[in-house]
Amino acid sequence: MPLEISKALNYLYLGSHWFKSSLRLLFSDFVVRRIFIVAAAVNLLAWLGAFLLARSIGDNLAVLHYNVVFGIDLIGPAFHLYAIPGIGTAIIAINILFAASLSGLRDRAISVIIATASALSNTIAISALYFAYFVNFS
Repeated sequence: MPLEISKALNYLYLGSHWFKSSLRLLFSDFVVRRIFIVAAAVNLLAWLGAFLLARSIGDNLAVLHYNVVFGIDLIGPAFHLYAIPGIGTAIIAINILFAASLSGLRDRAISVIIATASALSNTIAISALYFAYFVNFS
């Protein structure tokens, strides 16, 4: 049993070393680093927008989703609006992990595309919050 634990700890140590070096290699690229910074800044704006929107709605029910064809199709408590920037944060984290695992291949174009997808998805999250604001207060 102690041998298996020792092997598992060794694999975790080697994996963490590989992951740290992959992150260092990923963020050494100026363009990728800047795009991920923009994605994080947009995500912070989404968190701020969700906080302000949930605070302005208060304890009332909020319209969480509106469809042009069917109209209002999802109503719930205002704190469910935090799922929108939460998903954006998860997308950034998953894309950083994915880009770091590919950065060892020295393929810059794929890392830039992944970073751009993070920034674009968080921009879409902000537009979703805007439309949630528009539906709730008009």
